[in-house]
Amino acid sequence: MNLRPNQTAHPLAKGLHATIRAINGAGTVVLGVMVLLTMADVVLRLFLDRPIRGALEIVEFLMVIVVFSAIAYTGLLKGHIVIQILPSRLPERPRAILDSIADLISIGFCCLLIWQGIAQAQMTRLRNDISGVLSIPVSPFYYVVVLGMVLMGLVLLANLLDSVGRWTKK
Repeated sequence: MNLRPNQTAHPLAKGLHATIRAINGAGTVVLGVMVLLTMADVVLRLFLDRPIRGALEIVEFLMVIVVFSAIAYTGLLKGHIVIQILPSRLPERPRAILDSIADLISIGFCCLLIWQGIAQAQMTRLRNDISGVLSIPVSPFYYVVVLGMVLMGLVLLANLLDSVGRWTKK
């Protein structure tokens, strides 16, 4: 698999590549920690009847980091699922217009998730919400969601600018 943005990518996407790749790398490390923690919990539970207290809770929080650290990287590599039944049969200009519309809708959803993520993060921070078993503060994980969606929104913006450029040039 190609680990670089495609050659036609907008300069914004190319400029974000190092940051997004570093965050994805951190998410990969967190995924490894999740695997090790789960393995240790299973082994301790089976052989010593001593599970790790709060392991499931930790894995749930780490899953947020894994998912939202990878979402922009996948978008940068254009690795998300795309249905191309109709657009693949269209000429370049109408296909670019459809891509632009899809990018605009996706940016709208990203903005919605960013807005609600910030609202939830602030609310949980002000209420001092903590997890049930280990008393881990919840609000930082909402900020992870916000960061992941901001980066994804920037990737989508770069895709939008690229699509608009494709359908405006003659």
